[in-house]
Amino acid sequence: ILNIIGDRIDLMCYLKWNMKIYFISLLKGDYMYEFFTDGAVSNNGKENSIGSWGFICVKNKEIIDKFTEKMNVVTNQYCELMGILSACKYIEKNNLYPNCINTDSAYCYNAWNDKWYINWEKNDWNTSKNTPVKNKDIWLQLLPYFKNPNFYFNKVKGHAADDNTNSYWNNYIDKLVVETRLS
Repeated sequence: ILNIIGDRIDLMCYLKWNMKIYFISLLKGDYMYEFFTDGAVSNNGKENSIGSWGFICVKNKEIIDKFTEKMNVVTNQYCELMGILSACKYIEKNNLYPNCINTDSAYCYNAWNDKWYINWEKNDWNTSKNTPVKNKDIWLQLLPYFKNPNFYFNKVKGHAADDNTNSYWNNYIDKLVVETRLS
């Protein structure tokens, strides 16, 4: 349920966890911590790959904090996941609620939204094609956040050139992680 009032958006989400339905009201605007995450890799999947990931924390349209990190021999999915995981750990450490973690990775978002991880767990961490789930170590660290109703994840359009606020911040974190990768 989406209700737009002026520049404030009230987003009502229903999450089903352990046969219970939790109702969460997330207020975009003055009350919410917005996180935008991203990952970037050159030579994806190769031995000479260089990647980076990070997040920015935004409240009241101002950056509260930002973080990036760089690593060799990684994949793009690894970096996308690490961006989300680093934001989750930061939120938990600093008790930043309510929050919304924005990602442009459909893979990461769908794993949460469509609850792919439930089948992965049931299938001994194999995909629907019976191949091992990649980056299982990171997924295992993300599961407590996926199952926690205090964490909300949102899919944003990547590399969009519109005036949308989400596009602006997504492009901002994209630029930061690319600069970190190139440094």
